[in-house]
Amino acid sequence: MTMFAINNSDAVTTLTLSHPPVNAISEKWVRAFEAKLDELAGGSPCTVLHIRSDQKVFCAGADLKEVRERMDMADGPDRMYAYV
Repeated sequence: MTMFAINNSDAVTTLTLSHPPVNAISEKWVRAFEAKLDELAGGSPCTVLHIRSDQKVFCAGADLKEVRERMDMADGPDRMYAYV
């Protein structure tokens, strides 16, 4: 699943969030976002990063299902702290 689309136009790069239905942030999302930022930092001519969404909302925040699953684990609070 592609969670982001990138469009380069000269020095401006547009990164479009595309993780339906509400761009919820999961561990997988964070890893993919960090990878995209690293990709842009590694030699890209980008000087401006425009972040937008193709959903009705920009981002709803944390994936609550994933948060609930993590908190139900014995080491849940520690894992949650490491996540944020």
